[in-house]
Amino acid sequence: MKNTPILAFCILAISLLASCSKSDSLLNENLNGFSPEKDKENVNRILQIRGSYRTNQNLPRKSAPIKIGPFTYSPSEPYIIRQRPKTENDTIEIGNETQVFIPIKFTNVDYGQYFKPVTVYFKVTGAHGVWKIPFERDISQIAGSISLAVPALVREGGFRVTLCTELACVFPGYDTIRVMTDTVNAFLSVRPPLPCNTTYLGGAGLTIRKVYLGDIAGKVKVEFTTGGINDRMEIRHGGKYVVSSCPTIPDNSSYPRCSEDYCFVLTGAKPNEYEFYFDPSKGPFVEVIVLGWCGSLDTIWEVNVGCPK
Repeated sequence: MKNTPILAFCILAISLLASCSKSDSLLNENLNGFSPEKDKENVNRILQIRGSYRTNQNLPRKSAPIKIGPFTYSPSEPYIIRQRPKTENDTIEIGNETQVFIPIKFTNVDYGQYFKPVTVYFKVTGAHGVWKIPFERDISQIAGSISLAVPALVREGGFRVTLCTELACVFPGYDTIRVMTDTVNAFLSVRPPLPCNTTYLGGAGLTIRKVYLGDIAGKVKVEFTTGGINDRMEIRHGGKYVVSSCPTIPDNSSYPRCSEDYCFVLTGAKPNEYEFYFDPSKGPFVEVIVLGWCGSLDTIWEVNVGCPK
């Protein structure tokens, strides 16, 4: 993911804040970044999301039951595809200035049989503004996602988000009908970059973490272990992919998605090993991108990025 747009957005956000009539102490705190726990309004506003932001609006309410031909339909509650370990079921781990997908799942009726998701309404819980976001579907019959990035202005910490989904009817003769689901919550944990030679694990969905490799050039060893379910791992450095667990490295402008042409690997107990040359002139960090198997919530994986030697 390129840093230039995010940097420009951060500078713009700082400029807008500086123009507001606030106390000097609050302004100084803002220039040092926003606390996810204490400054939900500004965190909500400066998220990098492909959608439109609406100030001082509430999330739409769940639709009442609706008659479709001989059937009465009541929109159900979507749910976040859970992460692992089980002690952090509602937590999605993200890093500053990296893109992350929030996977969402529906029932068969809500996705495919009578309706299809078209729009997600999203906000930081406790904030007033609402994001209107196009729903990004994948090859699964009942799943998809929204994507966002957290600017560097957001400090380490965590915040809860709330979302609901607008569904469009696909039943013949009723294609103008739109309904809203109930709301669902997830917890986003903003984590600092990891030091090299650190093993960390994850599960379903897409996890993107930064790893700090420093200022010394050299070869870097990577170990990737999947459990009993296939997963996929990539590493980016300087905006380009340098490692992939699959034979074909993705295009540099894309992020792994659930699609028919993506491979997923099964390593068993012994990790697969990879290697790349680290050039610190391209930046001290790499992005480690792991896509958990799209067909199961029970997948689990481990990654270790060594230090340059």
